[in-house]
Amino acid sequence: MARDWGDVLAKQGHWKDALAKYDEALKYAPNWAALKQAREAASKRKT
Repeated sequence: MARDWGDVLAKQGHWKDALAKYDEALKYAPNWAALKQAREAASKRKT
């Protein structure tokens, strides 16, 4: 659920907030490749 929230925030351009949600989701799914990719993209774009 946190990843979905992160995706919505990213689409709205809220990269810093999306990054926080992706980090939260990684606590529960540390090996999820798509989540890691989404987090990496957000970390490059955070403002």
